[in-house]
Order: sequence, then structure tokens, then C-alpha cells
Amino acid sequence: MAFKILIAEDEEITLKHLISTLIGEGYEVVGEKDGRAAYDRINSDHFDLLITDMKMPVMGGLELMDKVKEMHPEY
Repeated sequence: MAFKILIAEDEEITLKHLISTLIGEGYEVVGEKDGRAAYDRINSDHFDLLITDMKMPVMGGLELMDKVKEMHPEY
């Protein structure tokens, strides 16, 4: 079973390239265009890895990681 990765990235071309590359390596990948959407996705699904841009609209990467840590302190 492949690792499941969530990517939070607001630049569409970068997001597409990351998803394509990681899928090509055999990972299951989901992409979201801002931190808020990524946070909502984390609340409804399990991921093994989060890759996030630091500066995004709505919620940046540092805020996203802080909220994930609050929600899942075991990570």
C-alpha cells in the first residue's frame, strides 16, 4: 500500500508538477490550493505526509501545521 500524501500549494503549475511526479513514483497524492482546504481535507481523511507551501491565501503553511499539530498531537 502506497503512502498517502497531501500537498497544499497555491501555484497551480507547481501543484500539478508535484502531484504528477509523486504519482509517478507510486504514491497516492491529493492536492489543495490553500491551507484552509488542506486543513478541511485532513479533518476528513488520513494522510501519511503533508507537503505545504508557506505563503498561501486563506491560511499559510505555518498556520496549517500548527492547526494540524493541535488536532493530532501524536504527529
